[in-house]
Amino acid sequence: LLSDFNKEVSQEYGVLIDLGPWKNVSARAVFVVGRDGTIRYAWHGAPRDLPDVEQVLTEARAADS
Repeated sequence: LLSDFNKEVSQEYGVLIDLGPWKNVSARAVFVVGRDGTIRYAWHGAPRDLPDVEQVLTEARAADS
Protein backbone atom coordinates (compact mmCIF):
# COMPACT_ATOMS: atom_id res chain seq x y z
CA LEU A 1 0.00 0.00 0.00
CA LEU A 2 1.39 3.37 -0.97
CA SER A 3 0.25 6.93 -0.44
CA ASP A 4 1.74 9.01 -3.22
CA PHE A 5 0.44 12.52 -2.56
CA ASN A 6 2.97 14.20 -4.85
CA LYS A 7 2.63 11.47 -7.51
CA GLU A 8 6.40 11.04 -7.65
CA VAL A 9 6.30 7.24 -7.42
CA SER A 10 3.34 6.99 -9.80
CA GLN A 11 5.29 8.97 -12.36
CA GLU A 12 8.42 6.84 -11.90
CA TYR A 13 6.38 3.64 -12.33
CA GLY A 14 4.48 4.97 -15.35
CA VAL A 15 0.97 4.73 -13.94
CA LEU A 16 -0.24 8.34 -14.24
CA ILE A 17 -3.28 8.66 -16.49
CA ASP A 18 -5.69 11.36 -17.62
CA LEU A 19 -9.38 10.79 -16.88
CA GLY A 20 -11.29 13.42 -18.80
CA PRO A 21 -10.97 16.68 -16.87
CA TRP A 22 -8.75 15.05 -14.23
CA LYS A 23 -5.10 15.09 -15.23
CA ASN A 24 -2.30 12.96 -13.79
CA VAL A 25 -4.45 10.60 -11.76
CA SER A 26 -2.69 7.54 -10.35
CA ALA A 27 -4.07 4.41 -12.00
CA ARG A 28 -4.87 1.38 -9.90
CA ALA A 29 -1.73 -0.73 -9.99
CA VAL A 30 0.05 -3.53 -8.15
CA PHE A 31 3.81 -4.02 -8.05
CA VAL A 32 5.52 -6.84 -6.20
CA VAL A 33 9.06 -5.78 -5.40
CA GLY A 34 11.62 -8.39 -4.41
CA ARG A 35 14.01 -8.04 -1.49
CA ASP A 36 16.70 -7.01 -3.97
CA GLY A 37 14.56 -4.09 -5.16
CA THR A 38 13.63 -5.52 -8.56
CA ILE A 39 10.04 -5.59 -9.75
CA ARG A 40 8.95 -9.23 -9.74
CA TYR A 41 5.35 -8.66 -10.87
CA ALA A 42 3.40 -5.71 -12.23
CA TRP A 43 -0.27 -5.20 -12.97
CA HIS A 44 -2.23 -2.13 -13.98
CA GLY A 45 -5.54 -1.86 -15.73
CA ALA A 46 -8.40 0.46 -16.53
CA PRO A 47 -9.82 2.40 -13.56
CA ARG A 48 -12.76 -0.02 -13.32
CA ASP A 49 -10.53 -3.13 -13.33
CA LEU A 50 -9.41 -5.01 -10.24
CA PRO A 51 -6.29 -7.14 -9.96
CA ASP A 52 -6.53 -10.89 -9.49
CA VAL A 53 -5.80 -11.06 -5.76
CA GLU A 54 -4.84 -14.74 -5.85
CA GLN A 55 -2.32 -14.05 -8.62
CA VAL A 56 -0.85 -11.14 -6.66
CA LEU A 57 -0.51 -13.32 -3.55
CA THR A 58 1.12 -16.10 -5.58
CA GLU A 59 3.62 -13.64 -7.05
CA ALA A 60 4.32 -12.09 -3.65
CA ARG A 61 5.00 -15.49 -2.10
CA ALA A 62 7.28 -16.44 -4.99
CA ALA A 63 9.21 -13.17 -4.66
CA ASP A 64 9.70 -13.82 -0.95
CA SER A 65 11.30 -17.25 -1.49
